[in-house]
Amino acid sequence: MYQVGSNTTKYAVSKSGMETAYGTFTNTITDPYGYDKYTKLEDGLWLGVKSTAETATKDDYSYSETDGLTIKSDKEMILFGTKSGKIMKGQIKAAGDIDVNLAIRSLTIKRNTQGAAITVNPAEGKTVTITAYGTNNLTSSGAYAAIQKNGSGKLVLTSTTKGTINATAGNNATYGAAGIGSQYNMPVDGIRISENADVTAIGANGAAGIGSGANADAANIEIAGGIVNATAGSGTIGSKNIGGAGIGSGATDTVSEATNINISNTGFISIRARGNGAGIGAGLNSETSDINITGEVGETKGKLIVIAANGPAIGAYAGDVKNVNVLTDATVNLSAVNGIAVGALNGSSASDITIIGDNICGEKAEDVPVLGTVSNSVLFVGKTYEVYGTATIRKSTHIKAGTTLELSSSSKLIIPKGVELVVDPQHDDVLPGALVWAADSDAQLIINGTLTVKGTMAMDSAYGIIVLNGSLNLEENANIYGKFFMNGKYTGNGVITKGKNQTPEEGEIAVYLDLDIDDGVTYNAKGNLAENQLIIDESSLEDTTTGTYAINNIVAHDGFQITDILLDGKSIINNSSYVTKNQETGEYNVVLSVSEYRGETIKFAVKAKSTVESISIERFPNKTAFAKGAEFDLNGLKVVKTYKNKKTAPVDIDKELKVTGYDMNSVSAQTVTLQYIADDRYSDDITASYEITVFDFAGLNKGKTTLTAGGESFVATDVDNEEHVVKFALGKNVGDISALKDKIRLQVQGFTNSVGQIDFVSSEVVGQNAVEATYVADIYVDKAKTVVIQYTIVITQPTLYYDLAEAAVAVNGEYTYDGTQQTPDKENIEVTIDGAVVPDDQYTVEYGENVNAGTGRLTIKGDGIHTTNSKEETFTIAKAKLKNIDALVRSNEFTVQNDVKHELQIEFGQIEGLAADEYTVSYKKISDQSNIVANVSNGVITTAYDTSYSKAGTAEIAVNVTIKDSAVNYYADSELSHSINVTLTKYVKGTSITITSDSDDFAWDASAGEYKVTLYKGEKIWIDAKLNDGSTDVIDYKVAEGGEEIAACDGITISALGKGSTIITASTGKGATTKRIAVTVLPTTRLELTGTETYEKVFGDSAFTLDVALKDTALESKLSALRYVSADPEVAAVDETGKVTITGCGETTITVTSYTEERAYTSDEYVVIIKVKAPHTQHIKDNGTRVEPTCEKNGSITYRCTECNEIVDTEELKATGHRWDEGQVTTQPTTKTEGVKTYTCSVCKKTKTESIAKLEEPAPANPTPVTPTTPEKPTVKPIKKGDVVSDDSKAAKVQVISTSKKTVAYKAPVNKKAKTVSIPATVKIRGKKYKVTQIAEGAFKNNKKVTKVTIGSNVSKISKNAFSGAVKLKTVTMGQNVTEVGAYAFKGCKVLTGITLPAKTTKIGDQAFSGCKKLKTITIKASKITSKKLSKNAFKGITKVTTIKVPKKKVSSYQKLFKSKGLSSKVKVTK
Repeated sequence: MYQVGSNTTKYAVSKSGMETAYGTFTNTITDPYGYDKYTKLEDGLWLGVKSTAETATKDDYSYSETDGLTIKSDKEMILFGTKSGKIMKGQIKAAGDIDVNLAIRSLTIKRNTQGAAITVNPAEGKTVTITAYGTNNLTSSGAYAAIQKNGSGKLVLTSTTKGTINATAGNNATYGAAGIGSQYNMPVDGIRISENADVTAIGANGAAGIGSGANADAANIEIAGGIVNATAGSGTIGSKNIGGAGIGSGATDTVSEATNINISNTGFISIRARGNGAGIGAGLNSETSDINITGEVGETKGKLIVIAANGPAIGAYAGDVKNVNVLTDATVNLSAVNGIAVGALNGSSASDITIIGDNICGEKAEDVPVLGTVSNSVLFVGKTYEVYGTATIRKSTHIKAGTTLELSSSSKLIIPKGVELVVDPQHDDVLPGALVWAADSDAQLIINGTLTVKGTMAMDSAYGIIVLNGSLNLEENANIYGKFFMNGKYTGNGVITKGKNQTPEEGEIAVYLDLDIDDGVTYNAKGNLAENQLIIDESSLEDTTTGTYAINNIVAHDGFQITDILLDGKSIINNSSYVTKNQETGEYNVVLSVSEYRGETIKFAVKAKSTVESISIERFPNKTAFAKGAEFDLNGLKVVKTYKNKKTAPVDIDKELKVTGYDMNSVSAQTVTLQYIADDRYSDDITASYEITVFDFAGLNKGKTTLTAGGESFVATDVDNEEHVVKFALGKNVGDISALKDKIRLQVQGFTNSVGQIDFVSSEVVGQNAVEATYVADIYVDKAKTVVIQYTIVITQPTLYYDLAEAAVAVNGEYTYDGTQQTPDKENIEVTIDGAVVPDDQYTVEYGENVNAGTGRLTIKGDGIHTTNSKEETFTIAKAKLKNIDALVRSNEFTVQNDVKHELQIEFGQIEGLAADEYTVSYKKISDQSNIVANVSNGVITTAYDTSYSKAGTAEIAVNVTIKDSAVNYYADSELSHSINVTLTKYVKGTSITITSDSDDFAWDASAGEYKVTLYKGEKIWIDAKLNDGSTDVIDYKVAEGGEEIAACDGITISALGKGSTIITASTGKGATTKRIAVTVLPTTRLELTGTETYEKVFGDSAFTLDVALKDTALESKLSALRYVSADPEVAAVDETGKVTITGCGETTITVTSYTEERAYTSDEYVVIIKVKAPHTQHIKDNGTRVEPTCEKNGSITYRCTECNEIVDTEELKATGHRWDEGQVTTQPTTKTEGVKTYTCSVCKKTKTESIAKLEEPAPANPTPVTPTTPEKPTVKPIKKGDVVSDDSKAAKVQVISTSKKTVAYKAPVNKKAKTVSIPATVKIRGKKYKVTQIAEGAFKNNKKVTKVTIGSNVSKISKNAFSGAVKLKTVTMGQNVTEVGAYAFKGCKVLTGITLPAKTTKIGDQAFSGCKKLKTITIKASKITSKKLSKNAFKGITKVTTIKVPKKKVSSYQKLFKSKGLSSKVKVTK
């Protein structure tokens, strides 16, 4: 049975009955089959229950047209729209500790009020499953997701064959919500899109498509396949782009996370990010981890399309990225318009990224995704296989022919157990197969699983290492190059070949062959160490006639020699029991006893190395000139040996060279010969040589080595001509001894004018009473002034010494009690000894309590070096004068009754330092403001009233305070008085309130015991309330808490402010009687107008009708009339129909009002602007709009009429043409190729090039032997500005700043692995001294080795990014002349603990110390830092663990200045 009734009645019918009532369900989706009983919710909306004879009951659900549907049961239900385009007004809610199964079909939910279309709140361990039949369109409003997932359980979305879900978050909030997931500021966890789902999700402003809203975490999101389209929401707040991820988290103000995102790529999945959000992963400022994309190609190939704007396709824009795995053979298209495909942007880190698949980034192999800066990651896709850091292959894969696997700097690739890496064979004549390329010395390939080599693998580096712990399969003709440690199983018969660029000493090959020794087994030793190294012939392993095993005829190729033979890791090459050598052929034979090794497994190895062909000098020694009798010195010498295979390696000077040719007693030019002696077979004639000079130097003349200082001349106290040290010990203090370089006179015995430049090095306090300065002087030791010796000059003098116990201390200034410690600073303290002032940097000041008035104390203490002992002094702290005192009455409202006494309770404003027994209080009445009498005595007020009980008012009372002479910290010239008012309320006799109103809706509800009234928003009614004694002025009105935005009452009217209900209470305020008014406010609909805003007319134009009408035409029946009013009828007049007549020139407005007489609707005003111009007879030309010409394009000036804006004239501006500079040679010509000279335009920076002719071939060398001569010095190009060169000591790379001023910038240490670096004050380049005045931009950027840096005294500028990313830098000693610290100079120095900026440092760039997580102190000595010298964000990014110490006088001003430059309020600024 079934019934069909009115729309307001609910009915239960069967499926067949429902079809009879509404027609057969003519839809290709075969639902609602299986749903036996239906409950009608409203017209066109039914709820069905599956597989049960019962209909849904109130225990299963609740429903209202306004609030929507709430599922309460775990029965499987379907919500069914039987009318096309059926729109629900409310939302669907599924909540509680139950598993909910809900199907939806043909639903449209579009929220007009704040809220989600569907809200689920599954408890822990519970699941809400929503299945789509037909098309379902779900739209939320405000900061709510379309499908909002709360709770800790799981949400599952699925579809039938043609079922779809379209979820769109409302975009009407500053920070939006996800399409499917959570709202703003709410995390989401546990969403699954099943493999047969068809889902489209669109996020709102800054939120994810699927995941979290803005400012929230997202976790455990699974896309199992199906058809999924996820689009993030974008937007800006100010200039800030707040895009969210397609799948993952929304944008955030702080830091949020997107974790555990799993996509099984078997369906069609399209993901689009917005703004700075990632396609998959994190929105702006969020971090992401554990992203997994898996799936294989089946009968239907899956496809994943990810499109990002400014962020990465997978990863994060401004947050760390970790553990991303793309392991799939399905098609994956990753697109990032302005970002990268995978990784992190904006300075964040990315690690543990694995990408393996044949169809990633489309079907073209060259479409390889671009990774950002990552670590511990691997990319196996297209033609580029790369490894970053330590990475593990997560999936078996091929390195195909034509593909390169690159192991980058310091990288390590691990093949785990159960995974196979296959290297394909060669495919053409160019590339012999796939390569394993070691781009740095410590790159490694670690095989714990299986490596199958079909072609060639190469570790092309001195230290490239393959470590085998698993299985290695070398197929026929396979090759491996590189250093090889095999600790696992070796199979196959391929060839193992040493790398072409590998030096034997640094990377010898050791191939360990596992030999299973057993009876009747032979070993075919065809597996060779071949080509350039070693041959093992095909001898049988067992010789049954002698009872031995044998490996015979082991020989090295020409140019190589065998260095060792190993048995089970021990050398046996010199053990005749095992090894014999044929001296004629050089072959080795190895014999092993059968009885000793039968049944054993042994490891046998042979090592060989190439022999040396020649040596050459790469760097000459530091000393090529020696004093007669001096020891020979090879320090700084670097010699390189070249092998027969053309490889090179450094020579060990001490072990591999014999040095001859030096005679210490012969004053002359000499030739030093270096002979290579390490190779006993090939080194007899391998030599190199260079020239030296021996000179006769008698040293300095002590008697004529002098110093002038302090008006006196001092003779050197010691001259050591062996150690080259001069000492001056001054017996008195002569002042600053660091500025005496022009006052030092040195004389070389036997020469004149032989002293070169003298430079100051340092000064320091030594011992308890001395200061020492050190200088360096250049001494010419030959008359030609070509040979220089450096002397160290040490000057010592006593320091000034003060005994403070004998000092006189004067404390100046006035000090008055203010509740804080009084601390006179050094500017107000004078310390003298015998009339001489002691400098304030020679002592410290300690203070006593010094808070209360009276006597203050301070102590002057010596610093222990220049001063000693201490002296105490006192000073006066005066009492503070009190001018007034505050008094507050705790209870100042009293009911007037005859002779009733009320105690006044007075509370004084707190005065720190004034005790209760230090003042007295008295009271006095000043006046009464009524005829009611109020008397006061000793703080008690007595009231009386007249019989009419109708009078009330206030009494004014004086509170007088007298400060006692015994008060410690305060005094007052006279008695302090403060007046207070006491409110006197009349005694009310009335016992009930009656309220009347002019509104017909206002009435008394006896059953509820209250008045009730219903109003529309904006309405106002009059009320009149009286007590039964006739009085009205004692009745108070109060709106219930929370109702202030709904209604207001002023005692005369009630005003309707906003939708809702509230209570207004009328009472006497004394509890005598109370009445309640229940107010309900209904919303109104505004009759909103729209139309043309502005009309521009010319005087004389015809009349016209305004284009203004209701925005919603459906409301026309509610409109009473449109009314029109012109602000200036003399410009434009308007009649009651909206017809406008032009009456004059000028500008006016016409206001259109939508008038209505219905209470539920409100009027709207629409203002139309009318502009009327006078007609003009000719054009008036304006000043023109100018488009500037460029080097190549013409410009123009366009002129318009000032009256009608028409273009009346144009003027062409010719292109200016390029201004080329003199050009720079960018490619040097050779005898085989032309060079290139490049010119740059000084205006637009465009470049052009021209060819430089090839160099002529040099004339053939004369084959006739000639007498050896001293080799000519090679032609050296002059040094010019911008050149990057190494200094003469080969310790540093520097860039020339100025050749005239001889200044350079420190570029980098030559030793890239140096942990401690000293940046010198000066360097020598080609014998000339240059000052190091800067540290170049990026000098130590991302340096992973350096831990300590000392900066020289001449350095004035630390450039941009100088130490950025130096993650192990812990200590920096700053030079005293540093004036500027560039932007990001120390950004990301994670272990830097402290830094001191000298007094000259006044300029600091953006984020100079950002991200220094362990930086405890920044000490700033400068006292003249100004806002102009600090960049806008100079102190941005400094963490709260840091304290900034500044000069005491600058604490307050610097604190404000630094905060204006980005300093967090959590960072302390102290003295």
